[in-house]
Amino acid sequence: MGQFRRSSCGSTSQLGIQPTYRPRPHLPPTWGTFMKCRTLSIVAAFALLTVVTSSAQAMYHARMGRFIQRDPHGTTNPPTALRVGMTGPAAAGGFVARDPMPTQPEPDLQYVDGMNLYQYVRSQPVSALDPMGLYTIGGEIEKYCNKKCTSESKAGRRCRSNCRKRFRGIAGRKRAFNLWYKAEAGDTAWIAKIPKCPDSICLVNGKPQDCTNGEWNGLSEASQEFHPGAQWCMRSKSYDGHAQQCCFDKSGNLIKSGLGAGTPDREAASFWNGIWISHYRHDVRPYNWADEFDGGKLGPYLKKYLEVRPPSQGGGGCYTEN
Repeated sequence: MGQFRRSSCGSTSQLGIQPTYRPRPHLPPTWGTFMKCRTLSIVAAFALLTVVTSSAQAMYHARMGRFIQRDPHGTTNPPTALRVGMTGPAAAGGFVARDPMPTQPEPDLQYVDGMNLYQYVRSQPVSALDPMGLYTIGGEIEKYCNKKCTSESKAGRRCRSNCRKRFRGIAGRKRAFNLWYKAEAGDTAWIAKIPKCPDSICLVNGKPQDCTNGEWNGLSEASQEFHPGAQWCMRSKSYDGHAQQCCFDKSGNLIKSGLGAGTPDREAASFWNGIWISHYRHDVRPYNWADEFDGGKLGPYLKKYLEVRPPSQGGGGCYTEN
């Protein structure tokens, strides 16, 4: 290989020397490559955090490691009387007072996570999500214990810790499930927002034909773990974060009762709706517990689940008319 020296401006062509190069051997990733990957990871994590928390209406401060907006869940927009003379965000329906609806079962839901209104999922945003601020088994345990032990003193914290221990083991989890069931039974209005299932689907050469009216996602083989005896299931599009589920037998007829029937989802099963975690915590986990308690058969706990997740009785649309 020819000898050459670099000029002051860093060019060898000015010296009339044409250097030759050998292929560089494979080298381990350099520090620069590592920093690029690290930067991309940080950007991706920030984007994911933005997606997950956007529906929570809460702004997260990365350096402070906490949310910097009060948790608005459990409060209502102030009535018109409270907005008279207001300007700015308040006039647009901002939260300017504690929940003024004393007729609700739990008027102070914004205190579920404790007296700190900036707190989110008990200060565990990495391991827990609650984008809609609604009912989960863990959330109902916390609500129960916070209501039972109101003091913020050391004795109050000890009281809440002992209270949580009551929900361990099979007997404790059954108590927790009943708390969830009671909360869900008092709030079923969301079911009216989702479409009704069609009474049947078309089969061509034994294959199901997807609905074409724009309300439904595609049909797929039914999970025998969750819908034993069903042949095909489909879910509706998301409506305010909720969705319908319909399951059909081998003849394409809607299954309207029993474990094979589809059940509505309080939290739509979607990546964009809490990366499926929210659906699991609100809909799947309670079903898994009920199924475990009943030994995989339609017993008292699965019946309670179906009471608050009632299968559609049909009457909905599926195909557009030609």
